[in-house]
Amino acid sequence: MNKEKRFIILFFIFLILMIPANYLFNYIIDPFGLKSTKDKFVDQLNQQWVYLYKARVVEKAPYYLLGTSRTEQIDCDLTSNYLKKHLIYLGMSNQSLKEALFLIERIKANNNNFISGFDVIASNAYHPIKDIRVQKAFDKPDLTSQIMLNIKLKTTQESAIYLLRKIFQQERDIKFQELNKELYSYTSEKIDYKVKEDIQYKNYTVNKESQENVLKLAKLADSNDIIIIFPKLASYYKKFQEHYNIESQYFNLIKLLAENTNAKIWSFYGINEITTNKENFDNMGWHFKPKVGNLILARIFNDTSIKIPQNFGFLIDKNNVDEYLKFLHNEVKKYQLPD
Repeated sequence: MNKEKRFIILFFIFLILMIPANYLFNYIIDPFGLKSTKDKFVDQLNQQWVYLYKARVVEKAPYYLLGTSRTEQIDCDLTSNYLKKHLIYLGMSNQSLKEALFLIERIKANNNNFISGFDVIASNAYHPIKDIRVQKAFDKPDLTSQIMLNIKLKTTQESAIYLLRKIFQQERDIKFQELNKELYSYTSEKIDYKVKEDIQYKNYTVNKESQENVLKLAKLADSNDIIIIFPKLASYYKKFQEHYNIESQYFNLIKLLAENTNAKIWSFYGINEITTNKENFDNMGWHFKPKVGNLILARIFNDTSIKIPQNFGFLIDKNNVDEYLKFLHNEVKKYQLPD
């Protein structure tokens, strides 16, 4: 046997041996927190590569976190600690209600529970995302998804990054710390333009399909599930009253949800010292900062060790939803936009 053939054979033997070694390496490191969120980095827990979603659902965790990019500001490990149960991330930037329902149906089929955002943009009949982006990942058998997760080069890269960050003693929430420190500047005029012209809000419409999807969400949820109406910068609430009848249409969906579900609905919509403070939000007030995410969790799980404004976070249901929404409308109407 010549040297060239011997090298090729040895190379293929090496590759064959590396596959199980690579699988074991990624399985043990678990950078995306499928087995445990403990000591995992917040930005890795919230990774959104499509191949992760089926493997995450197959894991059958007690709880899952879904919603738009606002969920990226929620600490999955902190949430797991509050729940005293393992939680896996299933959120996605610009996740539509249709996409969320696709995942929730599979979560409930496994008798698991969820925490989900209920965002105004997710319910728009003219949502820019028409397809279910993760659907192809669910065409694969369960075992294939689990194997692919742990032999993917991306997973190996993330495992290596995790190890390096641990070696250099980087704090697990360093990404959140950086986001909390960032300062942004924006004006009410810029937000007005965003609501009028941005594809997320422009011509905001709730149609029959939107209502059917909300009812579907309501019926899928049980008393152990949590639905969160995340906060926005208060300027947005004024613009929702001024453009495309957004507030009225969105409030009708909140009412429909509250009247038809057993889930706990926590609303952080409204005017308060959190939503009127620009330092609590990122550029254009689009997302709340992670420090606000921690306050949201503290309110939901009644963590009395954390100081929270009394008017930040309300539990709503079919008995108080009408009064609550009327209060919000009047509160926003009275609010004066900053100069």
